[in-house]
Amino acid sequence: MAAELRSLGVPTDGSAPQVKVLEEADGEGFQNQHIQFESEPGIQIDARLYVPRASGKHPAVLLLAGKLSDLLAGKMAEMGRVVLVLEPRHSVSYDDRRPYVGDWLANTRADQIGVSLPGRRARDILRGVDLLCARKEVDARSIRAAGQGVKGIWLLLAAAADPRIQKVWLDRTPYSLFEALQNTLNTNLYDAVIPGFVLHWDLEDLGKADGSPSGDLDRPDQLDGQGRVRGPSFPVQVGTRRPHGSERHAGHRVRAGTDEVMRTASPG
Repeated sequence: MAAELRSLGVPTDGSAPQVKVLEEADGEGFQNQHIQFESEPGIQIDARLYVPRASGKHPAVLLLAGKLSDLLAGKMAEMGRVVLVLEPRHSVSYDDRRPYVGDWLANTRADQIGVSLPGRRARDILRGVDLLCARKEVDARSIRAAGQGVKGIWLLLAAAADPRIQKVWLDRTPYSLFEALQNTLNTNLYDAVIPGFVLHWDLEDLGKADGSPSGDLDRPDQLDGQGRVRGPSFPVQVGTRRPHGSERHAGHRVRAGTDEVMRTASPG
């Protein structure tokens, strides 16, 4: 798996990226900065950085941009976390009414030049981790990350390639590419296509890639027609949330639920 992730261009050298501050604003006990940082030459990543005003080192959370990410980031910053909200390259949904084709132009261009967009987006995430680790306010031993939908697959790729991401939280992310591809139609999977990957690997293997102990992939009770979990859970080293509200935990790196993100963002 490590060789596969290297071939996809996911790992970074850990150096701090160049950062440009575009705008600054004050929040309740924290500073909010609109920034851009360089993921690789010619590729600028748009992001928002939330830094508590309290002195000392703080745990950090990396959020992949979504509908509620800025609201959640502000709440976390008020609780004393450094939060980075970023949008990996070419991942903005321009038209949600086209779930079967999406940004076909970017995906076609990437395929023609032999570039894996999911792999490059995972690298963008790790460049965000590089940025966090380079800041004096961040406790580099306590970095969590969260994502929703197919973006969660990019986050799994990043976490499998870099142990600095201690825990991840995923919501409505496909739990198996193989299972999802058994359906006649799939929504948004174009953003997770890695040629040949599913012939040798599945998302379960990403959960095992860091060497942490994990059992077999659980099969959640609540799935929609696209092989996604209908709710805040992901069964790769994760507690599967059952209809009656109980949870099972099969590992330590993935946790379920928005409230769980708020709790696990703290040290420990």
